Amino acid sequence: MSAATTQLRIDRLSVSLAGRAIIEDVSVSLDGGQFVAVIGPNGSGKTTFLRALAGQMTITGTIAINGTTIERLSLPQKAKALSYLPQDMRQPIWPVPVRDIVALGLMPFDAQAAGDDPAVERQLQDFDLVALAERGVDRISGGERMRALLARAMVGPQPIVLLDEPLNSLDPAHQLRVMALFRQRAESGALVIAVIHDIDFAVRYATRLLAFKDGRLVADGPPQDLLKTDQLSDIFGVAVAQVQTLDGPILAMRPHRDLDRG
Repeated sequence: MSAATTQLRIDRLSVSLAGRAIIEDVSVSLDGGQFVAVIGPNGSGKTTFLRALAGQMTITGTIAINGTTIERLSLPQKAKALSYLPQDMRQPIWPVPVRDIVALGLMPFDAQAAGDDPAVERQLQDFDLVALAERGVDRISGGERMRALLARAMVGPQPIVLLDEPLNSLDPAHQLRVMALFRQRAESGALVIAVIHDIDFAVRYATRLLAFKDGRLVADGPPQDLLKTDQLSDIFGVAVAQVQTLDGPILAMRPHRDLDRG
């Protein structure tokens, strides 16, 4: 499956848990070459949406990759189409070297993939893990472990990459670094979809925002288009202003009353 021709179509997607609607009637079309940031308040349905795209939820409606619904994909086919890093896979404590953890991401394509594969070496460099490559993941920090898991998620050639809160545990320098890597992966033709809580990062790096509130998709479009309206303020319940810097605009978010005083 070519990343450059990837089409992900979601039609009238709904998800309920224990009788409560979590996602309601979401329809959207996404294509290779986009870096999509999924944003919204806590409990708005972002993680459920990503899990549904990964084929891990019982849904109504359809999710299709290049015309084939995810239910019709075998596990090997799905593993080659989608790379998925969920929230609940953050703290592996196996005494396995970082290099070998990253190599696991190649297994859908090569069951014998080893830590000396050139693709592994590239990810070790990209995610600033070269100095940690031979160290067990049980002997590194939480942020370093997160980078190892991200490298594993990005090492394969899957045309769709799903990342749930990938900036968690990372220091600011590495947050900037990995957001640039996500953007580069999208520019190479992949469809990268990530749940991002830092709205400034989402606006700066993503090519498209999907904003959820109360289980519904309430805004969809290029970041700068959403900034021209009051949508982000309405979604998050805060005042949002752009502040110009030498490196471009950044977002300032405050309770409505704080910016209203200015």
